[in-house]
Amino acid sequence: MSKYTPVNPAEYTIELANTGGPSIPVVYFVTPDGIPCTFTDGSAGCIGDNLPGIQSKDKNPYTYVDTVSGIQRAGSTQFVNNSVHGTPIKQLPPMHSIAVGGVTCGVDGAGLTACKDSENEGFILSPSWSGWLKHTG
Repeated sequence: MSKYTPVNPAEYTIELANTGGPSIPVVYFVTPDGIPCTFTDGSAGCIGDNLPGIQSKDKNPYTYVDTVSGIQRAGSTQFVNNSVHGTPIKQLPPMHSIAVGGVTCGVDGAGLTACKDSENEGFILSPSWSGWLKHTG
């Protein structure tokens, strides 16, 4: 991802309503192949019913993958037509990366999405292989 062109995360921030308080800024992006992803509390995650390389046992009907806990079945998603709470999510262009709070994600133009956190845990989504990379050292 070091050769990918970084984007400004502020351009990918959506202000979410917060009942009784100020809005909450959250960074979201959509991969070139239509997978919505977000940054939350020092991690990054993506969810969908279209994640490449995911086995049937990991769908319910969605699959969620993040840098901290890996691949998980998910029964619902907050995303509808690449938007969150009615606000469209901006697409991260191929060969670009986005970094928030020590977590970096990057995408290519051939269906690859990769994210890693400051602990070197991460995940790869690709047509040839998808999985979680747990830090072991």
